[in-house]
Amino acid sequence: MHHATAGTFLGVSGVAWFWILTIVGVGAVVFSLSRRFQLLKSGRADNRFDRLGERFKHMMVYAFGQKKMFDDPVAGFYHLLIFYGFLVVSLRTVTMVIEGLFAGWEMPLLDSPLGHAYLFSKDIFELLVLVGLAVAIWRRGIQKKERVIQS
Repeated sequence: MHHATAGTFLGVSGVAWFWILTIVGVGAVVFSLSRRFQLLKSGRADNRFDRLGERFKHMMVYAFGQKKMFDDPVAGFYHLLIFYGFLVVSLRTVTMVIEGLFAGWEMPLLDSPLGHAYLFSKDIFELLVLVGLAVAIWRRGIQKKERVIQS
């Protein structure tokens, strides 16, 4: 199979370029997160390891279940499409980054019926993300719900 990083640019292999760009991108994210982490450290300390069961339950309900979003059913629905769609798409994104860094590596089982089923479902989720984004743009940009603060 031909990979996007198989060629060269300015005499440098595509894999080397991909490594360089990945390191620069990860470095930028780490720098940005470190600045935010400094802000978090300036607050008062809190024990985040107490009540682990309760915290795990709340994470499942509010982070993965998106419970708060369903206070408004339309917003909840499009947030659900966007959130879970990006989770499904992210798996392929990560494998494509690995493929770019290590030419010749391919996601296991990608060329099997299971892999084809995943790729098909990923394509469906990509479409659902676009639908969710279109509804979000309509609700926030065109309909302009009163509870949305315009800056």
